[in-house]
Amino acid sequence: MRVTIKDVAQKTGLSVSTVSLVLNHKPHRISEETKQRVLEAAKEMNYHPNQLAVGLIKKKTNTIGLIIPDITNMFFAEIAKALK
Repeated sequence: MRVTIKDVAQKTGLSVSTVSLVLNHKPHRISEETKQRVLEAAKEMNYHPNQLAVGLIKKKTNTIGLIIPDITNMFFAEIAKALK
């Protein structure tokens, strides 16, 4: 099961908002001690942001689509392979 911001907040005893501000590097008035506590807990729990959720919030995914007529055609297969 994936570790969420809520899990990190629960482990540190801080609010979800505080954890979110620290992990997203937003300007805030949070002490260095608290920042370190959050960052250490996130690293210990192997927290990684959910890229789908980040894309929904930012309205940007950095994903491109490729539509090709026939993947068995070597020309198109090589183009697809080169784009990965």
